[in-house]
Amino acid sequence: MAKSQNQKLKIVYLMKILLEESDAKHPLTMNNLIERLHDCGIKAERKSLYDDIEALTAYGMDVVREQKDRKYYYHVRNREFSAPELKLLADAVLSARFLTEEKSAELWQKISKLGSKHTAKSLKRQVVVRGRVKSMNRQVIGNVDLLHEAIAENVQISFDYCDWNGQKELVLRPGGKKKEITPLKLLWDNENYYLVAFDKAKQGIRHYRVDKMKAIGKSTVPGEGADALKQDMLTEYSEQYFEMYDGDVEAVTLRVAEHLLGIMIDRFGTGITVRKAEGGYEVRIKIAVSNVFLGWLIGLGEGVRILRPQSAADRMLTLVGGAIQRQRRAAVKNIIFDLGMVLVNFRYRDYCRDLGFSEEAVEFFAHNIILSDTWKLLDEGNHSEERVIELFIGKYPQYEKEIRLFFADYSELVRPFADAEAWIDEYQARGYRVYILTNYPDRMFKVHVKKQFSFVEKADGIFVSAREKAVKPNREVYAAFMNKFGLEPEECVFLDDSKPNVDGAEQFGIHAIPVGNREAAKRELDHFLCASGAEHFCPTGNSKEFPME
Repeated sequence: MAKSQNQKLKIVYLMKILLEESDAKHPLTMNNLIERLHDCGIKAERKSLYDDIEALTAYGMDVVREQKDRKYYYHVRNREFSAPELKLLADAVLSARFLTEEKSAELWQKISKLGSKHTAKSLKRQVVVRGRVKSMNRQVIGNVDLLHEAIAENVQISFDYCDWNGQKELVLRPGGKKKEITPLKLLWDNENYYLVAFDKAKQGIRHYRVDKMKAIGKSTVPGEGADALKQDMLTEYSEQYFEMYDGDVEAVTLRVAEHLLGIMIDRFGTGITVRKAEGGYEVRIKIAVSNVFLGWLIGLGEGVRILRPQSAADRMLTLVGGAIQRQRRAAVKNIIFDLGMVLVNFRYRDYCRDLGFSEEAVEFFAHNIILSDTWKLLDEGNHSEERVIELFIGKYPQYEKEIRLFFADYSELVRPFADAEAWIDEYQARGYRVYILTNYPDRMFKVHVKKQFSFVEKADGIFVSAREKAVKPNREVYAAFMNKFGLEPEECVFLDDSKPNVDGAEQFGIHAIPVGNREAAKRELDHFLCASGAEHFCPTGNSKEFPME
């Protein structure tokens, strides 16, 4: 048989196969290797492969041969990067805020090729960056490189400095003009790149977010102010400017509780002055007293207060007082709960399994029945259940038996959470009116109230979408709800597990809390009520107390 065009590349393809497809958990047999090579159009025999593997080993590739159950298995052991190292790199790339989504994805793809395809699969699950702001400046990597060049060459640069507008676009600051400065150092702080530079016009050191710099130009004008920032000052500089916000650097003495000392050292380093004091420690730091720094202290709660200077303590009181004034809300009087995944467990997958459905049918029902637009017809209440069942069967006749069985007796489709009734009792006992606002088919709601959660009838009002012919998140449903019970949006707080429903409520003027983790949502509700003037909900027992002297 004539050799294929790839035959001369056999050892190269063999190396590629071993690198991409094998690791300690996924070794390959000799037959596997022969089959993979055959797929590449290459004929291979065992003896020649033994020689090739020896050649690859001599070249420096760490190919391991192990015997199991009278078979020999081969895999690559040591690579340029180990799997844990690749996962760290992937985590850093996926979570870096200064990278755009596109660039993160591009770099992740390149990192994934440094290990086996099995390692690549595990990299996808390493980091979830939820709700994080990712840079939209696609030039940031090129800009970082250009800034390094300017620093090395000690020349000045010019650039436009931008801010976000209402359309989430980076635009030149109002009245802004091109800045001309001398770049000194690049600093990584608070998950962002900052350029530390000398501004001749202001005769001082300034810093800029690199991802907000646009139209950077490198000049041939020699740089100035190189002596203004010494090498050993850079770490001190980043420590003094909290989250890189400007302010006057002062020596600030704090009284902190013992359990907060670790937070202080983690944030400001081991160079801070620490002295044992009554009830905890006195901590002395040099910091730019910005509103961001003061807000961070407030967030630590009653375990910290400013002892000195008095000007910083006064500024903190002013900041708090202004925030209270701005955020003063009408006292919340009404709590509105959704049902599914808030008070009751919508267990449709388990219900299907209870009916004996195959896993394939379970997933089919989850995506094509429960989460379908046709199901929404039940929530809207404009079609009978019988009509909707026929629509489902007409669309998926192969599942007619399962569809009819599903709707025959769905009393076990939901089950109340163990503390659901206690939630209603608790808030009513504290003086709140409790309401239910739910997207629900009418007959199904009657069945479930009777057999599963009769406690909802304790609520001061129940609004069922199918009965009212209005569904979340449409604006009309919130208007109809308020009108039905004579409520004001600003006096209500609403809990729902659906982000569109939460967004819809907020757009209508209702305070809303998303429910992902129920316990966390409950805590957030309690803190919200505290901030709204409900002092009996505050952890300290008094919403107006602040840890200050």
